[in-house]
Amino acid sequence: MEENIQNGTQENISSPPIVEEPQTTTPRPTSSYDLSALSQDAVSARIISPAYSSRCSELAAILQYVYYATVLENLGYTDISRQLLDIGEAEMHHLRLLAQTLIRLGIDPIYTAFPPQRDAYFTTRYINYLTDPKTIIRSAICDEQCAIKQYDRMLDRLTNATVIDIIRHIRNAEQGHLETLNNILTTL
Repeated sequence: MEENIQNGTQENISSPPIVEEPQTTTPRPTSSYDLSALSQDAVSARIISPAYSSRCSELAAILQYVYYATVLENLGYTDISRQLLDIGEAEMHHLRLLAQTLIRLGIDPIYTAFPPQRDAYFTTRYINYLTDPKTIIRSAICDEQCAIKQYDRMLDRLTNATVIDIIRHIRNAEQGHLETLNNILTTL
């Protein structure tokens, strides 16, 4: 226990216990893409940028899954919470891969719907603050379906082979998340 002297009074501040994070059940994705092969390509960057930090984006998904996992853990759904955190972690890898791709395509990956434009900044208004377990999972399913459709539309428009491979990889991972969420819904 540490003692903190502030304004002439003593406060006892105890350090929080160290909690080990459980091992994730989802393997961590690795990037096997040679991003050095990419060069400036404003068209591809414009096509993929909404997946980075718009309302239906990897950034929104990360925050959404952390919120949902926290709510569900506090309601006693520890296993489901862990699964949602695993999905959120995968979304974090997608966000980083998109950021690295945008940089190679010549775009500063700031958190806006259309980087490098410095407007339409990401906002947490995009997050659904739900607390009912079934509603949470149904909302997450809708979000994954939105992401898959968004990636499909991107794939229809892209011509850069490396960017196509990256987007296809992320889209396929989203399909896996959707299957996981559908399985979770059957258990509630």
